[in-house]
Amino acid sequence: MSIYTESLRFVHIITAKHVIVGIQMRSIDNKVLLRMNNKYGEITTVITEINQWVSHPTDSSVDISVLMYAPDHDLLDYLELPTTMIATDDIIKQHSISLGEEVFIAGLFVNHFGKKEIFQ
Repeated sequence: MSIYTESLRFVHIITAKHVIVGIQMRSIDNKVLLRMNNKYGEITTVITEINQWVSHPTDSSVDISVLMYAPDHDLLDYLELPTTMIATDDIIKQHSISLGEEVFIAGLFVNHFGKKEIFQ
């Protein structure tokens, strides 16, 4: 049976490993809370378990933790980043990307969080 691969999706939530380690060290219930916007621009909290988060099994210098989780698009407002937008070793080499390059990230600015999305 052939599988139509373009219809397959694997959605993951990614954060810094040191964030998950910090939660694990301080948590009394082993929960990791995700703050997300719902379809109405309001804040929703998604509860995950610390043992659902996966880090690199052998290289402790890799500061990434991953949660295999696809939020419900009917309830929560988020965008998926396709793997075609992730820089591979070939792309890094082709574009001479190296230390000191300017990068852009999306995430929560902890000193400037809000209670409602203002850009809709």
